[in-house]
Amino acid sequence: MNWEPTVSLIIPFYNQENVVEKTLDAILNLDYPAENLYIIVINDGSTDKTASILQNMTVNKKFTLINYKENKGRSMARNAGIRYANTEIICFLDGDMIVRRDWLIEMLSTLNQDSVVGVIGDTILAKALTPRDIDKFYYYSFRGARKQGEDTPIHFTLFLFNNTAIKRHALDSVGFFDDSFIGYGGEDTDMAIRLWEKFPHGLRFSARAVVEHYHQRTLNQLRTLMYEYGYNNLQTLLKHHSSYRKELGGNWVNSILGFLIFNRFTRLIADLANKLFHFPKLIRFIITERVIAGARRATKSKNKEM
Repeated sequence: MNWEPTVSLIIPFYNQENVVEKTLDAILNLDYPAENLYIIVINDGSTDKTASILQNMTVNKKFTLINYKENKGRSMARNAGIRYANTEIICFLDGDMIVRRDWLIEMLSTLNQDSVVGVIGDTILAKALTPRDIDKFYYYSFRGARKQGEDTPIHFTLFLFNNTAIKRHALDSVGFFDDSFIGYGGEDTDMAIRLWEKFPHGLRFSARAVVEHYHQRTLNQLRTLMYEYGYNNLQTLLKHHSSYRKELGGNWVNSILGFLIFNRFTRLIADLANKLFHFPKLIRFIITERVIAGARRATKSKNKEM
């Protein structure tokens, strides 16, 4: 590949002491000209040893460390990195992801098209971890952008920012992450919508830009997070982007059909079935129900306040 633009890699860390060194060592070993790569790491108010590990590792001049004493959330952490960056390409990684040596080259090989402004790479479970039943859902071959394939535009619902490269001019044209989103979820979708509206054919998926994910949640942990997302952030998304109510799942919250499909009885059936079969689609139903339940509770709380 002849195109070697300047690249800033932005990585927020929060209580990830077990993987910090692996993450940063892998980045230092990327097959890419060192003079064109800038690494911005953010300690987002970690309470474990993450902060001290980052402090020791970022003595290396290749790193820029932004240190928050309190947890600010992904939006504010990423925005701090964006403000510091001054490169043609901005990449985002989560702090528990390990890149392959060719990761950035593969990202740029897809991004090196005039019509493409953003690329999301593929994520696999770290080989050092033992797969759990829920990993069949996370890494299902037809989940998310994987089902779309490469070399074709993808919808905003499939575009995340945990393993992503964006052209800086596109990011500048739509603005930064919205830090009004609190807790889990929402900020990625909000940004993806704004990019997709401005560049409807500009988002892509690359199965070749692979990272290993050193993080595992239980199904109950995921259920809790999705409930919090429904309660805290889904309504904010629907308010900001009301024309995408169907795509965002808002039509299931208080409709008759929504109550028929997502309720305590169907949740019980899905839970029982999942203990026997562990199908990815069952897990998808279970976590979707939690989002809807959280959103319904938020609606009730708002009505009481009125």
